[in-house]
Amino acid sequence: MPRVSPNRKPTTRKPIWRWRRHWGAIKRSAGFGALALALAAALWGWRSGFVDAGMVALGEQLTTRLARAGLVVETVMVTGRRQTSPSALLAALDVSRGDPLLGVDLAAARARIEQLGWVKSARLTRRLPGRIDIALTERVPFAVWQYRDRLRLIDAEGTVIAGVDPARFAPLPLIVGKGAPAHAAALLAELESEPELARRVRAAVRIADRRWNLRFDNGVDVRLPENNPMDAWRKLARLERQYRILARDIVLLDLRLPDRLIVRLSPAEARRRRHPGSDA
Repeated sequence: MPRVSPNRKPTTRKPIWRWRRHWGAIKRSAGFGALALALAAALWGWRSGFVDAGMVALGEQLTTRLARAGLVVETVMVTGRRQTSPSALLAALDVSRGDPLLGVDLAAARARIEQLGWVKSARLTRRLPGRIDIALTERVPFAVWQYRDRLRLIDAEGTVIAGVDPARFAPLPLIVGKGAPAHAAALLAELESEPELARRVRAAVRIADRRWNLRFDNGVDVRLPENNPMDAWRKLARLERQYRILARDIVLLDLRLPDRLIVRLSPAEARRRRHPGSDA
């Protein structure tokens, strides 16, 4: 039994024969990985135009041999998917189980996946020995855009989310008109400075791609000016708090002039004022 000095901690060493026994497997694994990396670099070089056709043929032969050795696609792992259809995603990936792992063109697959309506960006990674990882960043529904009698779903950047039925997202804000998607996020953020009033806005209409009209839940339209629209918005909030102006029998408030308020009465109220003694 080995002696242990009271001033020294005992040490253990693995017999060297254990390392020698596994050294051959370690070298084979390292060589396999290095070959795989070299082959991947060669295929990338060919697709980028830096390697000639002879190297391509060699790379394809090596890909086939590595596939026979077991380096094939067995699994596709997806993260970040909430709205994207799995079948559409797999069709865009265009890879089948058993395909050579190093033969998959990840850049081309990523470009196809990013054409899907919900996908904002995608990152594809090869994982030896047989897995492809797909990390998706999806677009977030922000508003429904109406233009030329057609409804489309958009994200906060104004990008149309193609292939989606907007009716599924009816509670989202409705924006209308040419150029509305590019300016909607800024408008809706500013409207939130008066949250109680903002909750009553049912649609925002872009006029000549210069300014906004707002449609409220009771059908009243409010015209905002092109310049300093938020000054007019805050003015409307003050009028509503003090006089409940939106509850009056009106159809339009024009706030485009800073020194005056233009009001259009409803037809019934206009008739009543023209003929005070009439019930018509």
